[in-house]
Amino acid sequence: MAAAAVVSLLALAPVVSGSLAGSYASAASANCSAVTAGQTQLNESAFTASAPTPSTATGAQDPITNAVNHTNANRFTSGAAQSVGDNYIVNMASAQTFDEIEMSAPDYAGDYARGYNVEVASSASGPWTVVASCTGTGDPEIVSFSAVTAQYLQVVLTAAASPSWWSMEQFLIYNGSSGTTTTTGATTTTGATTTTAGGTGANCSASTGGESQLSRTGWAASTNTPAAGGDVPSNAIDGNL
Repeated sequence: MAAAAVVSLLALAPVVSGSLAGSYASAASANCSAVTAGQTQLNESAFTASAPTPSTATGAQDPITNAVNHTNANRFTSGAAQSVGDNYIVNMASAQTFDEIEMSAPDYAGDYARGYNVEVASSASGPWTVVASCTGTGDPEIVSFSAVTAQYLQVVLTAAASPSWWSMEQFLIYNGSSGTTTTTGATTTTGATTTTAGGTGANCSASTGGESQLSRTGWAASTNTPAAGGDVPSNAIDGNL
């Protein structure tokens, strides 16, 4: 594999803009070893992708759904050794709410990203907000973060790897937050100033869309409120109105 040219088309430093809908938890709160259970994959039919990264082998996915059929002709690959600054940009056509991404190349398992930032923006020109910073350990790479609403998403490599290329046969985006953006001690950086906003992270106007109900077999309930006659606490969890 040929040595990669250094690509620095986009800065790696986290830049946060107030123009994006919602608030963001710090990248440090992201889970770089997430799972997709309980998540709902976004419909990618209108998504497109581009990669300023050199791609001498097959080019970037366009449309992005080319990534799902596990064939070399439709993967994205850098075609060169991974280099700091290589990036992959997804335009979701309109603002979407999401909280997890998955990158997978099962036929090219050694081509996973060794280090990367996940960034979002409301415009193709940025500014970009870092929502996750991860060190890659293998394929697939699944990353969750506090729900965000944005139209553009990019992954930027923060580590080089030689001779491994950077390849993806699947780039999937998920939302398990019922369309709600939450904040948990959100950290916002503007220039050299960093502020932290308080918040419990709870959503008091949530919906059950995308949620899975737990089995209540074996559950018991109690209360310090006096029960009237046979209207005991366990009645609320027996599934009988």
